[in-house]
Amino acid sequence: MKRQSKNSIKPSRNSTIWPDLCVIIPASGKGIRYGKPKAAALLETGESFLERILKTCREAGLERLCPVLDRDTPDMLSSLRLGFQENPDCSHYLIFPVDFPYVRASTLQALAKASAAHPAAIIRPAYQGRSGHPIIIPASQDWHLELPQPGLAALIHHSGLDILNLELDDPGILRNINHPGD
Repeated sequence: MKRQSKNSIKPSRNSTIWPDLCVIIPASGKGIRYGKPKAAALLETGESFLERILKTCREAGLERLCPVLDRDTPDMLSSLRLGFQENPDCSHYLIFPVDFPYVRASTLQALAKASAAHPAAIIRPAYQGRSGHPIIIPASQDWHLELPQPGLAALIHHSGLDILNLELDDPGILRNINHPGD
C-alpha cells in the first residue's frame, strides 16, 4: 500500500487530455437542502446546473460524459459506482459533482494534464490551499473496498494511492451549492 502524499503540483504544459478519461457527474440526489434536485436547478444565466457542467466539460475538450441521473441510490458513492459500471473501459474518471457548477474549463484541462503526468495518483484541485472538486481517480482504484465509514472521502483515504493537490486559481472548486443563494 502506497503512502499517501498531499503534495501540491503545477500543471504540466506537455501533457494532453486523455481520450479515455470519463467524466462521471453524480446527479441523482434529491436536493433536500436545496429544495429540489440540483441537476435541474437554474443558475442566474438560466442554465441548469447540469447544463453548465456539460458545457464546461465540452469547452475543456472532454467529450466522454456520464451524468448519473434519476437513479435510486443511497449516496454519491453508489451513484459513482453505477457510472463506473457503465464505463468500464476508461483509464481514469473525473468525478464532477453536479453541485459544483462554477468550475472553470481551464481547471478541467489542468486536472487532465496533471493526471496524464501522474497517472497512478488521485488528482485534486486546490484553491488557496483548500482542496475541492472535481477530482480525477485512476480506474485501477478498487471501488468496492470495505470501508469503516461510507463515502467518497473514505474511499480516497483508504485507497493507498498518492493524492496530489493541484493549486489553481479557481474559487469555483470550493463553491458547493447546497442551498439557493449559495
